[in-house]
Amino acid sequence: MTGTIEPHNGKPTAAWNSGGAEYENISRGIADSIEHCVLRVDPKPGEKILDLATGSRLTFQMYRPDPTSH
Repeated sequence: MTGTIEPHNGKPTAAWNSGGAEYENISRGIADSIEHCVLRVDPKPGEKILDLATGSRLTFQMYRPDPTSH
């Protein structure tokens, strides 16, 4: 992997790298997609799930099965 951003990924990269409130807005804008994904995965208590694209941690905050987990 070279770390080079392909031209067709320029706009999404710019959006995700813009940070701040816009990053949170993007996460909230896809919240229903996140919910759909979590429902499909159907996590059970005690299971561990690695979210490689956690971003703003919205998925973790909304669906962590154990509120004492970090």
